[in-house]
Amino acid sequence: MKWFYNLKISAKLITGFIIVALIAALVGVVAISNLNEISKSDAALYEENTLGIDYAGKAATFFQRIRYNAVKLLIVNDTEDFNQAINNIETYISDTEKYLLLYEEGIINSEDEANFAKMKPHWEAYKALIQNAVRLAQNGEMEEASYIIVYEAQGVGGDVREGIDVLVNYNSEGGKARAAANKVLADKANLIMVVTIAIGVLIALLLGIFIARSISRPVREMVAVAGRLAEGDINVNVEATTKDEVGELMAAFQVMIENIREQAKAAERIANGDLSVDIDVRSEVDVLNKRLSEMTNVIRGVIDEIISLANGAVKGDMSVRGQVDKYVGDYGRIVAG
Repeated sequence: MKWFYNLKISAKLITGFIIVALIAALVGVVAISNLNEISKSDAALYEENTLGIDYAGKAATFFQRIRYNAVKLLIVNDTEDFNQAINNIETYISDTEKYLLLYEEGIINSEDEANFAKMKPHWEAYKALIQNAVRLAQNGEMEEASYIIVYEAQGVGGDVREGIDVLVNYNSEGGKARAAANKVLADKANLIMVVTIAIGVLIALLLGIFIARSISRPVREMVAVAGRLAEGDINVNVEATTKDEVGELMAAFQVMIENIREQAKAAERIANGDLSVDIDVRSEVDVLNKRLSEMTNVIRGVIDEIISLANGAVKGDMSVRGQVDKYVGDYGRIVAG
């Protein structure tokens, strides 16, 4: 992780934002993926089971209407009602055929196909019987038509009804099973979403804490060192462990500490009478070192003046005088005697 610590603060923050954005994108991708999966499963429920129930149910409805109008055909006395019953039978046969065809087109597995294949011959036989009975009735052969409708078509019609019921029940049970599977899928998707979001939030929090500490820890260290410096303790150090702005600040802080330490040592040597100390003036704005250098030079000059006056007095030459105009304040008074 050294490379991360060495990043600039702005780069750290941007990296953190990018990671959080990627986490948000991951959560979004997971959510979209789960929603698509649920959507596909719901579409399959509709196309495979709901439509199957609808088509089989409508076929059953029109089939029962055929049976009703076939019986009606035998008992009506009015010609108009007779013809209407025939027209209804033809229409309902066509409607039943249409919905059975739609059902057949939606078959996707062998069990459903077997159920439909078992029912279809019964339907074809029933349809043929009813159409034959209609022709007989139209020709006035009501006794023969009645025999077909009441006896021959009755058993086949029961087989058709049972076959369609099997289709409806198959799709109903299949729909229940798929609905249960969809619920399991939805619960799984919810769990995945919750876990993904929780992990994302945890990573974002840990990342935020990590970045904050990488910035605040060295700052707190410098605050503590600055407090000790303010108390006059120069036996302190800070170590720059990173190359970011905080690391650069710590390095500059350490240079300042070393400069203060050198100034303190120079002042100590001067206080001990060692005027050979060489003050390093670092720049034009280095006021403190400039003043230390000037003070050292002035003290050297005053000492030279005192030595000169003392030598003159020893020799009895009272004409020797110090250069008072070179010094100001108490230094001038010392030289003037």
